[in-house]
Amino acid sequence: MNYYCYYLRTRLTHLKGFLQQSLTLNVSPADANHVIRIHEVDYGRQDYSTCAVGHSQCQVQNVFCSTPGATYRVAEACNGRQTCIVRASSSVFGEPCAGTAKYMQVSYFCERKSVARILCLSAPGKVIRVHAADYGRRNSQTCAAGRPASQLQNVHCLSSTPTYEVARTCNGRNICSISSSNPVYGDPCPGTDKYLHLSFYSVSVEFWLMSLRNKFSNSLLSFRNIDGCF
Repeated sequence: MNYYCYYLRTRLTHLKGFLQQSLTLNVSPADANHVIRIHEVDYGRQDYSTCAVGHSQCQVQNVFCSTPGATYRVAEACNGRQTCIVRASSSVFGEPCAGTAKYMQVSYFCERKSVARILCLSAPGKVIRVHAADYGRRNSQTCAAGRPASQLQNVHCLSSTPTYEVARTCNGRNICSISSSNPVYGDPCPGTDKYLHLSFYSVSVEFWLMSLRNKFSNSLLSFRNIDGCF
């Protein structure tokens, strides 16, 4: 049993499925020039009531059960496709909390095939660590080719979420592909032509693992800057 919620601002589709159930993600026929882009996936339990029918009280008490890497797994299987089937199963995602009745939540949007994307590559033998990301417009020159002047005037336009979204997708990987689009970051300034500005480090795996455990200055690291036009 699935339920669907549609949020027009971000065009996100939300699905929930019982354990062992397969969810089918589709691009609607009206969006034939679009493909699936995964926004977020969680496998585990976040509340007492979802998919609780038929389970004992003990099996729904742990509401802090989540599977690391679930978004990445589904994104690898579904991104860029027009239909995709995902199974809610511990054999797919691992067992985050034995004895707890689990379910899968998937949110995704349909992205234009032609949407701008940024491909980030780390140096050989290293992984990506995102420094900062901006989505909006800071000047009137970047990604200005072919845009009317009226769409370049607002240079104080920034989304509040890009660094988190990009870091979640790219940190710890040696290659990642990210969208420069409103469905991912929201639309901070309607009517303004926007772009994604990204800066990241290439660090050793050891350094990356240390960064997960400790907070320290990045002042000794040099980072790369990339712009992606929407």
